[in-house]
Amino acid sequence: MTAPSPSPAVTFNPFVPPQLDDPYPVLAALREHSPVFFSDLLGAWVVTRYDDLSEVLRDPTRFSSQAVAAVPPNLPAEVQAILADGYHNPPLVNSDPPEHGRWRAVYNKLFAPPRMAALAPRIRALTEALVDGFIAEGRVELMRAFAYPLPMRVLLDMMGLPVSDMERIKAWCDTWGMLMFAPLPPDQQQRCAQAARDYQRYITEVVAERRARPGEDFISAFVQAPMAGERPADSEYAALVAGTLFAGNESTTCLIGSAVHCLLKQPAHWEMLRAQPTLIPKAVEEILRLDPPFMGFIRIATTTSEIGGVVIPAGARVLALFSAGNHDPAQFPAPEQCQFERATANQHLAFGKGIHFCSGAPLARLEARIALEVLTTRLPQPRLADQAVPYIPGLLRGPMQLVVEWAAPPTPEHLR
Repeated sequence: MTAPSPSPAVTFNPFVPPQLDDPYPVLAALREHSPVFFSDLLGAWVVTRYDDLSEVLRDPTRFSSQAVAAVPPNLPAEVQAILADGYHNPPLVNSDPPEHGRWRAVYNKLFAPPRMAALAPRIRALTEALVDGFIAEGRVELMRAFAYPLPMRVLLDMMGLPVSDMERIKAWCDTWGMLMFAPLPPDQQQRCAQAARDYQRYITEVVAERRARPGEDFISAFVQAPMAGERPADSEYAALVAGTLFAGNESTTCLIGSAVHCLLKQPAHWEMLRAQPTLIPKAVEEILRLDPPFMGFIRIATTTSEIGGVVIPAGARVLALFSAGNHDPAQFPAPEQCQFERATANQHLAFGKGIHFCSGAPLARLEARIALEVLTTRLPQPRLADQAVPYIPGLLRGPMQLVVEWAAPPTPEHLR
């Protein structure tokens, strides 16, 4: 085993510009010169090459998932006190075998591809209705008017939650994501911890109500499904449901926003999809590779291990940086180019790999595909407004705002 270099070849800080806007040039330099390095900012070893990432993600024995989507360790005492009063880390993503397997067995059935495919008519109807709401204006802030409400409405329908609660659920998810995935000052950590606790309390009340009076929704099906071992507490179910709402809306919102941003920066690609809609599923995979919604996830080294010739000590936090692996030229030739016909595009790491491969991937792909089918059909000659596109500051990656304009008045085709 070899010793690590004392510091990375270049500074790694994807939370502030210019890396926040475009992290990929720095990731390329790190992948070449410091493929495994320690980040003082994150308190974690960062892995950047595709093959090394695959090794980490496929080995839950050496690299535990106990902190995949968990609040950071060593939070101030006042923040820990807030979280101690009703907050739990989501059990599916933050667990290893055998505990992971008993949650996953139920979850996979509820998110099976045929069940997700059956949602297509409802997703298309919601998509068309959202476009109806702004098509005549000639201009829209797409994240707020489309990319956020589409996946959120789909999930609220699935779970039988009221649309009237959508705004506060979205606010809870946003602040929870910041607590988990962005470095924050202590006062902001307290506010985010309060929101995370309140969010799970809300879902815990719903879980208890659905256990007593089940309906035809996801939450009812989940709490009634047979499960190996001891029956989980309502708070554990609530943590998983809350995590599903978070991951299912935040990641797909980012995917849709990144897709539109990518395609409108290269209008020929937009026009290609408009002319050949059968390419849209391939385009979704290529955009997932180019700019994944999660830059990466944390693992915990259970034993002293070597990755990429670097010794990682037992107990260390390890950031599997999907976004770097997705641009590894050893796996994806000409990685910075958007190629819809790329043969290896679906080997990207945007949904992870191994036993923790994202169960919600079929739903995210379906929503993104329908979103692009509708937008490329109905927006006449769209373009990005003259703007600097701000990105979310954290390991969750996507535009915060994306203003799109279209010059020509909508035709009857676009207005339906």
